[in-house]
Amino acid sequence: IWAAGIVHAIGSNNFLFDKNSKPYLAAADIAAGFGAATGSVAQNAATVRNLLDMWQMNPEWMTKRIQAEFTPLFVQMAEMDETLRDDLAPGEVRPISATQAQGGSSSLLAMLMGGGANLKVRAQDSREKGEFIARDSPASEAFYDLAERYESGRSATKTLERDLRALIAQDPDFYDPYLMLRDLLKQTGREAEGATLLAEASRRASARVADAKGNWPKSLDWGWIENRHIIRTLLNQALDDWTTGNWNAALDLLRHLLRANPNDNIGAREYILAIRMGDTFAGFERRFASAYGYDAMKMLQWFDANSAQFDDEFGWWKKAVGYAPLSPGQRGS
Repeated sequence: IWAAGIVHAIGSNNFLFDKNSKPYLAAADIAAGFGAATGSVAQNAATVRNLLDMWQMNPEWMTKRIQAEFTPLFVQMAEMDETLRDDLAPGEVRPISATQAQGGSSSLLAMLMGGGANLKVRAQDSREKGEFIARDSPASEAFYDLAERYESGRSATKTLERDLRALIAQDPDFYDPYLMLRDLLKQTGREAEGATLLAEASRRASARVADAKGNWPKSLDWGWIENRHIIRTLLNQALDDWTTGNWNAALDLLRHLLRANPNDNIGAREYILAIRMGDTFAGFERRFASAYGYDAMKMLQWFDANSAQFDDEFGWWKKAVGYAPLSPGQRGS
């Protein structure tokens, strides 16, 4: 996991996760290559970045090619910083938007993680050309520390619950603490309270990504780490709706998630197919789940064998990702 975290951190610093950059690789692919969970890798990558001051525009951690591409931008940002510095109040941080830094790629600038004398990154959610990118949360780093304690069993339940509630109070629109607290409440027999907590997080997340008319952005990409707590929350709500028999609501959320993130790092397409085939979530779990998680090859074979009958559901997706049927050898018995 640490090896994957190091690769993730270096890759992130060189725009590896930006689809407009070459080379491009999804963070989930790095995790899979090391046989590690994506969330754990992201947490360790955050620790690596913090330890080594690996903020995204720090040339020390850039490849020579990226340095060469961004040298004009460094100069321009330094000039802008000097211009703005004189009228700053003591201790004030002046935000700078991607569109202000003319001459640079706005999609790359949106990935800035911090650092610099007068640079503040994504204090607000970004919507550029239909792409939603969530703001940075001041509670995220503390949450990752809590998550490590939680997973290692080094934190008492009451202390953890108190700390998670404090994080929710600090930033009500950072949803990972809601999900962890919900899990904790379920383990202690307070499932109804956990369901209420998830519903609140989901309500906030839905209102955040959709416009006043309820329309979702064209893109809510998993490749942006800042989007993941939103995607996880909405996925959990969809699965909860499916479990409790509200299948139409589950389908609606899952379809939105797949449309906005066709790379489908969360497996929305398999859940959609199972619902369309009339399966329950419990049945889906029995079919594919094990002590090690879902059987990816078994799911791939099942999807390949059954998705063609729902071309109205998956035809657009197969075209979008260039889906190719499995070879005879991959189909298995």
